[in-house]
Amino acid sequence: MAIWDVRPIIEKHRHYAFYRPASEAISAVVCDLPNKILTVLFFNLPLYFMSNLKRTPSAFFTFFLFVLATLITGSMIYRCMGSMSRTLEGSQPAGAVFAVLVALYSGFVVPFQDMRPWLKWFSYINPVYYTFESLAVNEFSGRTFSCSEFVPRGNAYRSVRSSERSCSVVGTRPRSSEVFGDDYIAQTWHFRGEHLWRQVD
Repeated sequence: MAIWDVRPIIEKHRHYAFYRPASEAISAVVCDLPNKILTVLFFNLPLYFMSNLKRTPSAFFTFFLFVLATLITGSMIYRCMGSMSRTLEGSQPAGAVFAVLVALYSGFVVPFQDMRPWLKWFSYINPVYYTFESLAVNEFSGRTFSCSEFVPRGNAYRSVRSSERSCSVVGTRPRSSEVFGDDYIAQTWHFRGEHLWRQVD
């Protein structure tokens, strides 16, 4: 909204050749950076530990970096949409459609393999998709989880040996009482551990 408040002033200054509009855009990004860092820190610090995510410093700072990068990227995309439109009302429909596409085609709501082919291409340009992939890899890769539910199950099967039962979680291996995080993300979302830093590349 601030873009539209200062636009008449920027247009007047450009007309008087005081400065270029690009310098105002760069200064706005630099001035917004401390606010964005504090927002990400104060929101994600409780979220990270209340969700009981991986308790290592590298995992936390990787999480923090990707969330901050995604916030900055999203902000720049909306600034770009605002600068291409002449009115506030003209920029809102494009922003609303973009927000829906970003949410639906991030890989969480609709997994990549289940996306409709006519809009599947949007995942390749969706920054949230790459962030979700990196955060899932950051959390699950290299970890092993104990299985809490087996098949067959029920009172009649309590005497069955664990080697004759299987875990009911996606990604489990036959006759295993553990689930490997890499197998889980590979079969659920087709993510791979080596794609952790793909968004940064």
